[in-house]
Amino acid sequence: KRRTVMGINGSLKVKRDEPDKNFLIYIERPKEDCIRSILQRNISRDEIVSRISSIYEEQKNKKFCDYIIQNNKDLNNTVNEILHIMEDK
Repeated sequence: KRRTVMGINGSLKVKRDEPDKNFLIYIERPKEDCIRSILQRNISRDEIVSRISSIYEEQKNKKFCDYIIQNNKDLNNTVNEILHIMEDK
């Protein structure tokens, strides 16, 4: 099986083309953690504003996904959930 990570537009196209062979996983993280992570990066103010603004738009994409996983700082648990989903497929 081939596994690929890509943006939502590419993912939706791939899933639309072969819905029986593909599924989408949305990894949800608390907004506050996302913002904190963005603010800690060494990037321009414009890039910071752009990335924070995109958080809200990206969260709308979870409605297109087959699975939603909560990433609440427990990386091992998050990875195990993803692996479990992938093994079942």
